[in-house]
Amino acid sequence: MKRMTMFLFSILIAFSSLSGCVAPEDSGNQTASASNNDEKLMDLEEKILDLETKNSELDQMKEDLDNVKDELGEIKGLLSTLVQKLNN
Repeated sequence: MKRMTMFLFSILIAFSSLSGCVAPEDSGNQTASASNNDEKLMDLEEKILDLETKNSELDQMKEDLDNVKDELGEIKGLLSTLVQKLNN
């Protein structure tokens, strides 16, 4: 998960520089631009952390659903056994 996060973060940084988020070298107001860039990078980092949390929650839900499916299979097997014993 961490490797994927770092990969996404590097893509977002590269994309932000291509899309004009990073000030050109000859910009007159580099301090304001740097501050703006820092804010944008912090926003990107926050979005990545949110995505990580959501992915983790989804993974947990998938695991829970798999457990429920397994338990339903066990219940089905027990009910079949019970019906067979009642019919004999």
